[in-house]
Formats: sequence, structure tokens, C-alpha cells
Amino acid sequence: MATEGGAIDFLNRACLEISDCPSDEAVGWGWHSKVHPDDAERVGKAWQATVAEGTPYTIEMRLKGTHDQYRSFLTCARPMRNDKGVVVRWLGTAFDITRQKEFQQELQNERALLVTALDQLPVGVVVASAPSGELCLANKKTTAVWRHPMCVACCARTRHARRAAVP
Repeated sequence: MATEGGAIDFLNRACLEISDCPSDEAVGWGWHSKVHPDDAERVGKAWQATVAEGTPYTIEMRLKGTHDQYRSFLTCARPMRNDKGVVVRWLGTAFDITRQKEFQQELQNERALLVTALDQLPVGVVVASAPSGELCLANKKTTAVWRHPMCVACCARTRHARRAAVP
């Protein structure tokens, strides 16, 4: 919970345990010290803009928790308004999405490995999604042989996925 000006004035026990931060240090703007340095400016500016505009807030950020380890969170906040429509408080929640982010990275890495292996084959290979038949993966040989716009676009996505994955 936060005041109309955006200062945190209540965190439940679960939030305090996750952040490994005593409530007297987390309230006000103290929570911001737990935000990853690479996320801090973006998160702070977004929260200030949200409070100024009275609009809903949804953002991903990394927060330092127990053992000084960062975890990824999807944080959402909504304004609570009085009868005249004036924001009187903010109600927020934070979902730990660390495992989801790890799974996404693993999936990207596995796809990149598959693409690398397929690109070594001397024949064209296309992978399509069932039942739609949408092309989702094609190796380099496919583009060279077919020169079909769908395959070219599919191969471009495939190469992008390879670059996005972390070895």
C-alpha cells in the first residue's frame, strides 16, 4: 500500500521476507534501494509518472532479497480513488517471476542450439506449428533453396533467436 503521493506505507510479511528488509527501512522510498542498479532509474521514473498521472502501473524489475541475490518481479499497482475520482491510495502487488525468466532463457538457449545444429545439415529443414502450419523455424539451406519470402522471414527470426540466446 502507498499514500496518494506514492510513498509506501505498508508491506505485508511476505514482501518484507522476500526483500529481506525491515519495514521501517522499506517504507517511504526505502524500497527503491532494493531495486537492481540497472533497473533503478527506469523503475523510479515510471513510478513517479504513474503517481503523477494516476494511471495503473505494471513493470518488471529485479529486487535484491535474501543473501543479496536479485530476483525478477512483475510489479503492478492501481490507484484507489475517492467519490470525486481523486487518488487517495495505491494498492500494489509483486509477483516473483524469476523461474519464468529462467525458463524463457533456457528455451531461447535450446532453440539457438537447435538452429545451430540444423544449419549444419546439407538439406533444407522447415519446422511448422501444428495445426496452423505456420513456419516457426527454417535453416539456412532452406532460404538458399526456396528463396520464398516466408522462409526468408522465418530464417531471419531464427537468426535473431540465435543472437538473443546467451551461451
